[in-house]
Amino acid sequence: SKSRRPRLFGGHRHGDNGAKNGDDWSDRLKQLWKDKGGSGKQVPLQELVSELEIGNPYQVEHVAHVSFDAREVKFNGLPSEWKEAQEQFGVSLNGCPRIEVPGYDARIPAVLVFLRKSLEDLGGLKSEGLFRIAPDGTECSAVKEKLNKGMGSKAVEGCNDPHLSANLIKQFYRELKPNLLNSLSRDEIMEMSEYTEDEQFENGILKLPEPNRSAFLWLLDLMACVAEHESVNRMSPKNLAIVISPNLFNSENQPPMEALVLSQKTANLVTKFLLWQIRKKKSREEDRHTDDESTDCDNRDPPSPPLPPAPPLQQ
Repeated sequence: SKSRRPRLFGGHRHGDNGAKNGDDWSDRLKQLWKDKGGSGKQVPLQELVSELEIGNPYQVEHVAHVSFDAREVKFNGLPSEWKEAQEQFGVSLNGCPRIEVPGYDARIPAVLVFLRKSLEDLGGLKSEGLFRIAPDGTECSAVKEKLNKGMGSKAVEGCNDPHLSANLIKQFYRELKPNLLNSLSRDEIMEMSEYTEDEQFENGILKLPEPNRSAFLWLLDLMACVAEHESVNRMSPKNLAIVISPNLFNSENQPPMEALVLSQKTANLVTKFLLWQIRKKKSREEDRHTDDESTDCDNRDPPSPPLPPAPPLQQ
């Protein structure tokens, strides 16, 4: 039978002062090195470490209580040496704080939800050129830095420009590591950019793994809300896709011509998936309206009984 791997920590506790359990880990490495050939043979350190087994933790102390405030987009009680955990930009989807949002299978980055609310509170959905017009660069950088430091609502205090929130949403997607659509292969992007049928979109969206899929659908829903006010903000679905799609796919490692083709195909993909999402949204609203009408009819008073026939006229 295979012998049990040496344990790095574990075993029974020794002494009243809580001394480290078992032998020192360096002694265990030395013993493993000796067993695998001694001084006459070079043994890679990685091979030695792979033979070790990490034991269960012991002497655990609760020295801090950390909670996440979704409204303020920050951790409370976070030790100073963990301040990097407050960062919202330039991390992976799995590495940033996320919260549950109804309608999505995976949690959505809290900073996106915060920025959308800020945008809507300022009437941004009707702002001309939303996602196209750049805000003041200095102010935008300052707000981003404050959000990365966990300042929450204080970061946007005094900011009256919805274009700033829209620009930071684009920056969030642009700085994701890796970018949102980079989980798709070149062939998948080419294929999905040519979709026309609803069934193709339903199956195609499943090619994106979670949490990328939910983050993409969340963005499409926001873009659909903006496109609803196209007559005011002058941002059609195609215009929105053109200005947002470059932030979703990184083609820097591709040859120039290939990068250009992929950029165009990505924009086409986003346009078509956005139009599909808009159709779905309208269909849901129509179904809801039909259900409401049906409910109203069910709740109406029953019809009055028919009137009795008029008596015959007397001669």
